[in-house]
Amino acid sequence: VTGVQTCALPILLTPAQDRTCTELLAIGGPRPYAPPGLVDELRAILATAEPATARWTERTLYLSKSALTSITNCEASFKDTRSRPWAGGKFLATAVGDTAHRAIQLAHTHPNRPVIDYVHHAIASLRGSDPKFEEYYAATDLATQSDLITASVSRVTSFLDSWPPLHPAWEARFEENIQAKVGKLILSARVDLILGRPRSTGQQSMLIADWKSGSLHDGHEDEAMFYALVATMRFGVPPYRSTVFSLASGEYTDPEVTPDRLRETAHRVVAGAT
Repeated sequence: VTGVQTCALPILLTPAQDRTCTELLAIGGPRPYAPPGLVDELRAILATAEPATARWTERTLYLSKSALTSITNCEASFKDTRSRPWAGGKFLATAVGDTAHRAIQLAHTHPNRPVIDYVHHAIASLRGSDPKFEEYYAATDLATQSDLITASVSRVTSFLDSWPPLHPAWEARFEENIQAKVGKLILSARVDLILGRPRSTGQQSMLIADWKSGSLHDGHEDEAMFYALVATMRFGVPPYRSTVFSLASGEYTDPEVTPDRLRETAHRVVAGAT
């Protein structure tokens, strides 16, 4: 993220794009350094889940953002959901999300094309690579396919109108899978966007963003900090910022990644695992 020193990109930015570039990405702003020993401290906190994970009958206990959120909100509901077999498959909201995310990636790698082209190429790609998506799309009628296309166009347009073009120096990675293992506990996250790369100096130089099509709620801040914790344990240095960004409103969760917020999230993970 520090590869470009200002938001003076070689194009004119919309006010919303400039706000994202200046306030959220904070291009050219200072980057903090992680305090020595932070990762070891977080690992020690996560290790306190071992009395619980020792009773786990499988080799590892896999904990994702959705599982942690679900069990934190209601343990009984979580148990009920996991006791029933999952049928899999897609429905409109998940198909729109898959399509929009793929189309946003295409807009980054192949800029200056009509948004609907990105959406159609994204759908074609998903139909060829995701059997569940193909099964869903092939079974829907023209009206539902139209809803999928128009909703995806809306979300991609919202992103392009709200975010500046991602400069090559920012090292953008889309749909990045990251995992961290502590004992039998595996923390796993799939994040929409990572900018920047970890540095050997301990400087916090990465930014993580997850996009939501609707409005934000309190739980989204917890999600963003879970992403930050997994990235910290995976790379050995925290990201500079981690946020959930609403494509509907252009607002985003508090992005600052601090040692206290990481410690709090580690304790929440231990409670969820237990």
